[in-house]
Amino acid sequence: FIFVGLLSTPVLFTLPALAYPAVYFKFRQLGIPPSSCVNQAINTIKGMRLEDFGSNSYSSGGHTNTARAFINCTTLPKVGACGGNGTSVMFVVASDKNGDDATFLLNELDRKFGNPVLIDCNS
Repeated sequence: FIFVGLLSTPVLFTLPALAYPAVYFKFRQLGIPPSSCVNQAINTIKGMRLEDFGSNSYSSGGHTNTARAFINCTTLPKVGACGGNGTSVMFVVASDKNGDDATFLLNELDRKFGNPVLIDCNS
């Protein structure tokens, strides 16, 4: 049985590329604190009305009928406004339909997330 398993294993690595979903991402650096980034991510995902909405302390996500999307916020120490922590935000979409579906959703996430800025450092 072990011999048969070893012979069948390479088949798993030779699947055609069409068997895998299209995955797209964008990222950028923001001067806002990580908590503000996560709040913006939650509002963006909720505003897009994605199904099975979920979030945690660093990301938020959901899905459509053909795509899964999430926004991830990573802390960047001491590169934010007023000497505080900044954030790198990454938008990720994987689609089992096609690239057009994924890129449309990716661009909508980016557009609706916007470019939040920290206005008052003294509060």
